[in-house]
Amino acid sequence: MHNDQLSGQRFLIVTVLNVCITVAELLGGLLAGSLSLVSDGLHNLGDSASIVGSYYAHRVSQRPQTQKNTFGFKRAQIISAFLNSLFLIVISVFLIIEAVQKFF
Repeated sequence: MHNDQLSGQRFLIVTVLNVCITVAELLGGLLAGSLSLVSDGLHNLGDSASIVGSYYAHRVSQRPQTQKNTFGFKRAQIISAFLNSLFLIVISVFLIIEAVQKFF
């Protein structure tokens, strides 16, 4: 049980640091009008969401199997990875649209 708490603390520290960097980059990018800073901030936001999703999926996947879920909850990790990739695709499409608009 001690390892889970330690792992949870590490996830929290990594997430808080990543969110602080994200906020700084997004604010700097918006104030400076820099699409590259905004895109890196959104990338870090995706990283933060991925870290939180991975941690939650890991915790859920550790649950034992039940009568209804005979495979257990291992699929939580796959769903988390799918949602993360979907989030990154949405961010990419947004950034491509913004870049094309800035170009013209």
